[in-house]
Amino acid sequence: MDGDLIGVTPHRFTVDDYYRIVEAGLLPAGSRVELIRGQIVDLHAIGSPHIGMVIRLTRLLVPALAGLGLVSVQNAVGWTWSRSRSRI
Repeated sequence: MDGDLIGVTPHRFTVDDYYRIVEAGLLPAGSRVELIRGQIVDLHAIGSPHIGMVIRLTRLLVPALAGLGLVSVQNAVGWTWSRSRSRI
């Protein structure tokens, strides 16, 4: 990853940490970020290659998973959060 420092271990955020950061207003209003593997990362703009891949994957996954699961296109993955780790 760009910007990694050799020999330095980054602090990893938990989901609780992330929500506290958001609730405290520490991210600029309208920030397009997400928590991935404990790091808060900027979302990239959605361009033509991304849109094309989403369409192709949707076309493949919807029939493949029919009756087995749900395909939720472009929606966030998350939980109803109660701050309780036992619910995850």
